[in-house]
Amino acid sequence: MKRKTPAKASLRKAARRGWTTRAVEAALEFTQERSSELKGFLAFSAAVVLLLSLIPKDPNLLGVAGRLLFRMSFGALGLTAYLLPFGLGAWGLARLFKLQVMAPTVKLAGGLLALRNSGRAGMPGEEVLRRASKRAREQAAGEDAEDRGPPK
Repeated sequence: MKRKTPAKASLRKAARRGWTTRAVEAALEFTQERSSELKGFLAFSAAVVLLLSLIPKDPNLLGVAGRLLFRMSFGALGLTAYLLPFGLGAWGLARLFKLQVMAPTVKLAGGLLALRNSGRAGMPGEEVLRRASKRAREQAAGEDAEDRGPPK
């Protein structure tokens, strides 16, 4: 008596299924394969939109939405906002073309660079902080003098 191998059994089972079931399974498999590419395309597109919004032009290329995106990203990140579209675009292209960074040294260098720069990203310099604290002390002293009123 011959034993059925699992491969032959699955082929027979697939032959018994209808064409609609096979079409749905093929569509799902295609979608799962292409989801990485779709995410990469969307990330690359977002990077292009962000880069266009960061162009400092009075009538922004993207209109009101571009001006709002510029204010939010530049206000939150400062000059570091200009690096965001390039990083997002590189990640999107890597996902789009299914590229993977396998070298652990590259990952380590990128992680260390991100940690090194994240401490002061978008923060004002020391001189700006000194002037701001001096101005705050002067304003507080002026308010104290006003509260006391004129000397009697």
